[in-house]
Amino acid sequence: MIITSRATVPVSICDLRITVGDRNIPGRVLYLGLVVVITVDRDLLPPNIPIFVGSSKSCQVGDELELFALDDEHQLVQKRAQISAINGIVTRQCSPPRWRISNTEGISLQDCPYSNGGVLLDPTDKSIVALWMTVGSQNSAGKNTTWKAGLNYDFYIRPIIDALRAGEEFRDRCCGWEFEHMQLATALNLGLDETRAANIATIAKGIGAVARPIFVSGKLRPPTTLDDDLKIGDVILEVNGSAVGRMADVRTLSQLESAKVLVLRNGEEKEITVHSQLLPSHRTSRIVCWAGAVVHQTHNSVLEQTTPEFVRVSKREGITDPESAVYISSIMYGSPAIGNLRPVQWILEVDNRKVRTLDDMVEIIASLKDRDDSEEYVRVRLMGRKGITSVVSVRLDSKFWPAWELGYKDGTWVRSELE
Repeated sequence: MIITSRATVPVSICDLRITVGDRNIPGRVLYLGLVVVITVDRDLLPPNIPIFVGSSKSCQVGDELELFALDDEHQLVQKRAQISAINGIVTRQCSPPRWRISNTEGISLQDCPYSNGGVLLDPTDKSIVALWMTVGSQNSAGKNTTWKAGLNYDFYIRPIIDALRAGEEFRDRCCGWEFEHMQLATALNLGLDETRAANIATIAKGIGAVARPIFVSGKLRPPTTLDDDLKIGDVILEVNGSAVGRMADVRTLSQLESAKVLVLRNGEEKEITVHSQLLPSHRTSRIVCWAGAVVHQTHNSVLEQTTPEFVRVSKREGITDPESAVYISSIMYGSPAIGNLRPVQWILEVDNRKVRTLDDMVEIIASLKDRDDSEEYVRVRLMGRKGITSVVSVRLDSKFWPAWELGYKDGTWVRSELE
């Protein structure tokens, strides 16, 4: 198994060619989530490949680690550097929605040379401390920024590898909320007890970091109807009785079905039972191209960036399972979809026939083949992320833009013509 970052392999719909030494080896995605796990035929690997083991070392700011990475020319970058910070990785919502990291702790290095993916090693025993990866985000002005961060192997990667080695499927969970750091002084002004502040400071001191409490900054999933749930602005004090003083302390909320969370709200401490939910698979096994629009089931990266208006309109439209709704992810240039269908929209109806799943879409495409030649246009009803619906007309062109389906079957991507 080969572990890399989502910046290297962002989606599962691709054929992989992995270069190891002087060999190109075919690979396939085994797991796609916080990281990517790729599997290859071991017999094709060069002999005598060095094997590194994962470290359970507890890192602190100021510790020295060894960076092994590659630059743009695939030349090895090697340097010893001190840890400059250990804090939360924050990637913002963006348009169009894409996968982003949340509620995860990262390691930063001082005077880090330019590099792409790699690993951070313990200089004493050469064990892997963290995956060195590229992180991307988008600011309020729509500008993309990237930086490097180390993802702790013991905290985030080992559970995935252990599950896959045991032949089990590692399923990602989400507590539904996004967390960030706040200044300790701000938390004290909100009513944080001095004893609690001292506990947070002790945890932070243990990793050499500045004491900064964790608070709820936003929603990661469509709003729930639970009244007794976390709220934006809550300061997280404990999870299942353990004090929270760093971002890694909240990872339990994405590993268990439920947890007891003690929060500071309106100057008072309150215990909340937080229920996590299994996330839909990050892997896409089926896509359809119709009129030049690529559509598929709604993936989690989009679901977590929808709005309360979207949820209300979806219920009004009778959409009981947003994950199965047909989502437009991209439009091909020069196709009939240009100027009519747009990415980040959902197809609700085609010629007054409701579309709730990809099966519905395929059935409608099949029925459109039997229409009269004089019926050049089809009526398509759409919905955006803010719940705004619209109706457009699309002129189909089955000669130059025929519909097709791409499905993952028995380890192979198979294309089927739909018209």
